[in-house]
Amino acid sequence: VADQVGELSIHCCYGCRPKPDSTSGEYEVDPSGCPMIIKLANRREHEDNCDYTPVHCPNSSKCPMLLKKDLQEHLQQCYRVRCPHTKYNCTFEGSHDELSAHLETCNYEKLKGFLTHTDDHIQQLQGELMKKDEEIKQLQYSLAELSKRVEMLEKTPPSRLSTNEGVDFQHTFQCKGTFVGHKGPVWALASTGDLLFSGSSDNTIKVWDVSQYFVKTLSGHENTVLALCLHADNLYSGSADQTIKVWNIKTLKLMDTIKGHDNHVCTLACSGDLLFSGSLKAIKAWDLHTHKLVSDLKGENHWVRALKASGKFLYSGSYKTIKIWDVDTFECVHIMEPHGGSVYSLAVTNQFIICGTYENHINVWKVDDHQSAGTLEGHVGTVYGLAVVDTPGNVQLASASYDKTIRVWSLETLTCVQTLVRHENSVACIAVFRNRLFSGSVDSTIKVIEALCMYLCFCDCICRYGSEFPFHSIYFL
Repeated sequence: VADQVGELSIHCCYGCRPKPDSTSGEYEVDPSGCPMIIKLANRREHEDNCDYTPVHCPNSSKCPMLLKKDLQEHLQQCYRVRCPHTKYNCTFEGSHDELSAHLETCNYEKLKGFLTHTDDHIQQLQGELMKKDEEIKQLQYSLAELSKRVEMLEKTPPSRLSTNEGVDFQHTFQCKGTFVGHKGPVWALASTGDLLFSGSSDNTIKVWDVSQYFVKTLSGHENTVLALCLHADNLYSGSADQTIKVWNIKTLKLMDTIKGHDNHVCTLACSGDLLFSGSLKAIKAWDLHTHKLVSDLKGENHWVRALKASGKFLYSGSYKTIKIWDVDTFECVHIMEPHGGSVYSLAVTNQFIICGTYENHINVWKVDDHQSAGTLEGHVGTVYGLAVVDTPGNVQLASASYDKTIRVWSLETLTCVQTLVRHENSVACIAVFRNRLFSGSVDSTIKVIEALCMYLCFCDCICRYGSEFPFHSIYFL
């Protein structure tokens, strides 16, 4: 029926006028208007471009209403043409000939170069001012968070340690250095031994020795490097050029290129003899030895931006869903529905399944029954990266966010224990190796952050001060 209605012929609305003395809103054909008879389905397209459309003169609202077809002729004869320096308060108004004569004597025309440079400088200052405003808001937020923590600590009575507690380990993270070399945002990191690999929008992978800094640049991708994954002696890189490249870690040479995706390769994960890659509505499984496609995991309906393999399961994050796949059968065995929009990052521990979302949340579920364990709140931007940090007697989580911060969370209490503000732009990825955190940012840098172990030794203090000594006040680094 809709198609039949669309085939009806009608007059253009700019070719009709109200009937004289009509009380029922009837129209008649206007002989001086648009003569076109069009199909109803094409009405909007025609009327948007109709030459009989009424328009205003761009020079002045004092000019009479015109038809679109007459506008160019009117502009040639218009006597209300304004000086191009009107925004600087030049009051001239006249014909085109008069404007030409005016520009020869206009004081603003003589300063044209200076005024243009000044405008550009003002726009630059406004951009910097907006950036500073954002930084101030972030600092205000951080200050408020610190004030809450101080207030909470002031209300908490000091704890005392008993003599059978041995040593109480506590960890804090401190930035130790910055790697500079990429010419675009750093979107992916992977670390093994003393080597760190970073993927960037400059289409390259850079190799860093964490003690000697830059080692080598790996070139081969034709677009942004979005994902990195290590397995045995190989590095796997996924890119916006729709390919996965295989590199030998020892020789730093390109070994193979895997093709098979129709869109960006956003994430990679290895499990057993399989490499998994995530893209738009697709998860593919590849044989790590032959690099041949083994299986397509069906069921995703949006971008798969996060994959994590743990035990016999693969976890995938997409729009408002986390799916758990059996890596032997490639079947989806469970689906979880996080709140906070698309899932951008995943982490799995012996106890928890954790995801970071577009809407600032970090959701935590129990591994055994998939029940919610809580939500970590504190970030004010998308949580792009998650990494589990194993410390003596405690498991912590590091999170990277669009809000330019890295947060460290205790997975025992599900609270934030430290916030690091070291980057000048969004923190896009994070990696952990031993006692080091590595963070990649849209500011094109990589920060090296070390965990400093603070331990409380009280045996000697007991000898000197007795069992009532307030041990919480004595630390050795």
